[in-house]
Amino acid sequence: MPIGRRCQVRFLDSVCLLLLSAAALHGEPAVFWASDPVNPDETVLVSGDGFGESPKVELQKLPDGELGAPATETTWKAAGKQVACLQPGNTSVKLVVPKSLGQGAYLFRVTGPGGASKPVRLNCPTVYWVQGDAGTAATPGGWIRLFGRCLQGVAGKSRVLLRPEVGKELILEAQQTTPWSLTVHLPAASPAGARHVFVHNGFAGAQGWTDAGRITVAPPQPWPEKVFNVRDSGATGEGAPSDGTAIREALKKAEENGGGVVYFPRGRYQLAGTLTVPKYTVLRGERTEFVCLFWPDTDDPCTLIEGTDHFGVEDLTVYCSNYIHGIAGTLGQPDSGNTFLRRVRVRADMYRGHLKPAEVDARFRASLKRSTGGGDTVRLGGENVEITDCDLYGSGRSLYLLRVRGARVTGNTLYNGRWGWYCLDGSDGLILENNQILGADLMSTGGGLACYTSAYSQNVYYANNKLRFAHGWDREAMTTDAGYGAFYGTVTDIKPDRFALTEEPGWNRKADWVGAGVFILGGRGMGQYRRLAKYEGRQVTLDRPWAVLPDEQSAITITMLHRHYLFVGNEFEDVGIALQYYGTSIDNVAAGNKATRGGGFYNSGRWYRHFQPSWYCQFLDNEILEGNCYRFGPNNADNAGASYLGTFGLQSQGGTSPLALCSVHRRNHLHNGAELRFLGVSEEHPGLKDLVAEHNVVENAERGVYTDSGCVGVLLRENQFVNVAHAQVTEREVREELRKKRAALLDKQDPVAYYSFDTPFGKTARNEAGKEFFATATGEIEYEASVSGKAPRCTGGGYFVVADKALLQFPRLTVSAWVLPDQLKGRWGVVAKRSRGGTAPYVLAIREGGISFEATDQSNQWSYNLTTSPVLKANAWNHLAATCEDGVGVKVYCNGELVGEKAVTQPLIATSDVLTIGYENWGGPDAKPGDSGNFRGLIDEVKVWSRLLSAEQIRAEYDRLKAQADADQQRRAKEAADQAALQQRFQNAVVAAGGIEWQLVKADDFQRDALGPDWKTLRGKWTIKEGVLTCADISFLGYAKKVASPVRLEFDARSKNPGDLTAFWGTEKAAYEGGYFLGFASNGNTAGKILRLGEQVLVKDGVVATPGKWHHVLAQVFGGKVQLLVDGKLALEYVDPKPVTVADMPGLLAWSEGEFDNVRIYAGK
Repeated sequence: MPIGRRCQVRFLDSVCLLLLSAAALHGEPAVFWASDPVNPDETVLVSGDGFGESPKVELQKLPDGELGAPATETTWKAAGKQVACLQPGNTSVKLVVPKSLGQGAYLFRVTGPGGASKPVRLNCPTVYWVQGDAGTAATPGGWIRLFGRCLQGVAGKSRVLLRPEVGKELILEAQQTTPWSLTVHLPAASPAGARHVFVHNGFAGAQGWTDAGRITVAPPQPWPEKVFNVRDSGATGEGAPSDGTAIREALKKAEENGGGVVYFPRGRYQLAGTLTVPKYTVLRGERTEFVCLFWPDTDDPCTLIEGTDHFGVEDLTVYCSNYIHGIAGTLGQPDSGNTFLRRVRVRADMYRGHLKPAEVDARFRASLKRSTGGGDTVRLGGENVEITDCDLYGSGRSLYLLRVRGARVTGNTLYNGRWGWYCLDGSDGLILENNQILGADLMSTGGGLACYTSAYSQNVYYANNKLRFAHGWDREAMTTDAGYGAFYGTVTDIKPDRFALTEEPGWNRKADWVGAGVFILGGRGMGQYRRLAKYEGRQVTLDRPWAVLPDEQSAITITMLHRHYLFVGNEFEDVGIALQYYGTSIDNVAAGNKATRGGGFYNSGRWYRHFQPSWYCQFLDNEILEGNCYRFGPNNADNAGASYLGTFGLQSQGGTSPLALCSVHRRNHLHNGAELRFLGVSEEHPGLKDLVAEHNVVENAERGVYTDSGCVGVLLRENQFVNVAHAQVTEREVREELRKKRAALLDKQDPVAYYSFDTPFGKTARNEAGKEFFATATGEIEYEASVSGKAPRCTGGGYFVVADKALLQFPRLTVSAWVLPDQLKGRWGVVAKRSRGGTAPYVLAIREGGISFEATDQSNQWSYNLTTSPVLKANAWNHLAATCEDGVGVKVYCNGELVGEKAVTQPLIATSDVLTIGYENWGGPDAKPGDSGNFRGLIDEVKVWSRLLSAEQIRAEYDRLKAQADADQQRRAKEAADQAALQQRFQNAVVAAGGIEWQLVKADDFQRDALGPDWKTLRGKWTIKEGVLTCADISFLGYAKKVASPVRLEFDARSKNPGDLTAFWGTEKAAYEGGYFLGFASNGNTAGKILRLGEQVLVKDGVVATPGKWHHVLAQVFGGKVQLLVDGKLALEYVDPKPVTVADMPGLLAWSEGEFDNVRIYAGK
């Protein structure tokens, strides 16, 4: 929210506003945050500064009694009970509330070297925000809702005090009260004006009041109520084409009236084009099931109903087929908002009816130009947005809300369509409750809260929703999202509410950073955040002073702010992850949620293209009912495994400060196949600090709690484990178990992993050395004849992963492979234990014609790195081998000869990365970080030994297949010569067409086993069978070398069941949508057609293929003309007034099974 625009929410002696910076200057302890609600025998987690190494904590129960008037401050009036400090430190302490105190509100203080902190209340209300029935305001006779923590103490005793600027105070009894939300109803005679709001939950008498901020009470802005009946303007209600004209006439009358009600009696009303709703106008039907507005199918889609702001739609049904958006308002403008949808049903299905696969694909691709999830069924933003009791079924995203302020989305059924999701971007005051959010397509996904266009998102109540069937994309039912940030580093010229950055910030990454979070990640003042109020160059001003000033060594990050989210009582079923905080997440609560066949619940501080913290998050009373999951987790990364409830501080990118701070997991119940999981990644620089997990129940699981070595200050207490194989597991224990398993593999005579690739099954290559360590292909892999049997051809995309559970790394190691690289220039990965950037125990690659071996020592230095001089033979099979001995050195061999060695004394690192074949995180032709180093060429006979082979043994490995390598090279040389002869045969066949001289670029008769590097599979699967190129389903194939216009593609094609035997000239990324589609036997073999940039510009019936017959097809683009000739006759011609110039890839396309041969590609001179 713009600073100062909305009500200033002040928390009486709670989070961040308890202390003035003056206290810190005197050395008094400062409390930044304390966890509540908390019961007797439960732990309070306190974050702050100045506690010292041995703090004293005093705790007292606040006496209940008369409410009285709100106190101006909390005072320490009586001696408290000193309680034991658990895991004390200068920045945090944990204390258990004694059972003897009983249920209620408490007061505590921390005494450190500089004295005692100001007293801090527990179990008194902490208010996140206030919202009214008019959004950011309330109306007489309307309601006010408060959201936060501890809003319910004594049942039925919560009260709200409204203090006007002039007049009497009013105390109202709260309704629908929970710990997280309550409602009060205003008297109809309430006078207009501002109200100072206080709240009490029944605990602590006069000391229990909390200042909740301010809200304005005002009568609603009157909209004109004159009714304009569409029947009076000539609408028939019988679905006549003329209905649209009559309805627009009624809308025009409403606009001239300054607004009104455009009324639809019972009936059906046909429309074409967008229906534009004027300001202060409501589209109202007689009843939802009585009134239908429908749009016939069209190839010229539009947004169906559109307004700017101040409009509404209620009590009607909308039907359509092809469309852009359903109901939309103007977004991102100062007046956006004040819109409502009530009891509206939408059935918007652009795939309805008997569409052919090509038509479905064309519509789907067009929809993705609107967003990654297609068009929006509802698209609104701004202040006071209401969507209630609606039933919204669409083909893409169900809901897109942009920067809503005081919005309500309640009682709806929302359906996500094909790749569809829901997006809540930059919210501030959003109630989203009692909805169903369903995947309406096998490719539907979930959605979440984002800061894509905003610097902050906050104050969201997401409660009692049911989410099911997210099977597409990342499968995230509810996630927070938005990568990047503006600054990470240190600061100088430090004042209480401003400082200067020591380096240039990245303000250009977002249009406006006001309201973003400014966090002290590490050093003095760690655990505090403020909001960005003003920035210019390196000068930063905060919204309020620090409680404890950072110093010039403190680590500061400025990034998007996600805070004050309440996820309460939601149910998630058949989703990849139920609830995740993906990056910045501050002071959120997840309570009473349930997950079934979903990845569970977790918060994560991480590097998300910037350091983003997760602080002060609590998970209370959640359940995982069925935890065995398939293709789940963040980014849909886990193939199968246990669901989890967790906190992750994913330390990376050289970070030294905790990213996950002060998390609480309490009273959660994991029924089966799930575990508690806490990760901090780095033992040297822990990513997770201070966590309480208590009174949780874990049943029927392999592990109860897993904690890695990057966690510090984790308190596990009073957890129950029932039928759990291993109650508590640490990374150190896992490492020891791995060490034992690795020791059992050590010094084996034969390889422990051996991949011949001769008998692949599916995407898997078996390990010839044993039953473990199978290699699984990621991406498309083609096989062709090789040194010994078959070998995979890597084209820079596909590679193999061996999920070796960190076993294939040894103190004495030998790794070898035969390779036939497409090129020697650059850096290309062969075999590696590194699946992403960072440290590695070994990487075998080729680099600039030499062999590169890389490995990291335990101080994270690349002391084992060795790159040889150029020793590889071009266009030939080469045998690579390397030996590495921990703390001794590395030797590298090429074709049986030692070509490089290096002595090393530092101990070798061990990692949990998988083994990869054909993958490397960086490299490419220019050997650049950030560019893919995935191998291009053939890899065969990959072996890993758990011992050092001698030079003689490595020579023997080379000699064993040398003759076969030479023979394969000779075969390839013959094939190349045959191709050259074929090329020469056509080289002189220069064809004149349209004044163009055509020069042959590529001729291919497919007399071999595999496609080779000249072709790129863009979709589907292509194989060569008996000298013919074939595909079995929808498949696209592009020529790998760029060809500009004029361009000509000539080939023979046939199919038993024709469905596009088509040429295209487009781009690698977009295929035919990047240029022209010259369709033969299109539309289910009924027509020929030409598409321009994915849009149809010409169709002609009868351009069809005879099943089983070879046809000769010629397609050419030149001088603005696009021509298709079949069997020597011109079938299609289109003259483009604006010829496409960006295309550079000619290719073939089939929409069912097809065969192709004698392909020639020409470029025009």
